Amino acid sequence: MRSPTTTKHGKRSRCIVIHYTLNTGDMVHSARSKIHAEVLAALRPLHNGGPIPGVPSSRVTVTHRQGCVIFTIWRGRESICTSAVAWTEDGKVEAWRVIEDLYLWISKKHPELKAPGAMPTMPRTLPWLSVVLRPSTLKQRREYIDWLGGSERCFAWMVLEDRQSL
Repeated sequence: MRSPTTTKHGKRSRCIVIHYTLNTGDMVHSARSKIHAEVLAALRPLHNGGPIPGVPSSRVTVTHRQGCVIFTIWRGRESICTSAVAWTEDGKVEAWRVIEDLYLWISKKHPELKAPGAMPTMPRTLPWLSVVLRPSTLKQRREYIDWLGGSERCFAWMVLEDRQSL
């Protein structure tokens, strides 16, 4: 199986990951070309989880499933967000079930974390990254939240490039 960023001839494609945050309804198209190879290399040791380099008291936990990965970013003892990266039809069903159930549970207990308007909808095209912000997100400083979105996308791209080893 090829990387989502290469063609069968080994040339780079313009693969896009749809980054969807259920709590806000925001959707960003993330191009692989926007992620530096050095960043992905630095994240590779976190493929199965661990402390996040350069971010004190933060870590990531990772669950690998067929066609998807689910990961949670923690700060201290509090989970900040849970994300799912899906790249296959089977994987998107599993990933969406987990992420949507979590979102519905959290938004019921914490209405301030519910997106205004319509219910969340699974992104139509693969690959995608869907994120649920946890209640502890509300206690974080703005610069940490800004870092979080970019980190989710970088982690997703690392997973997608390394998925052959899953």
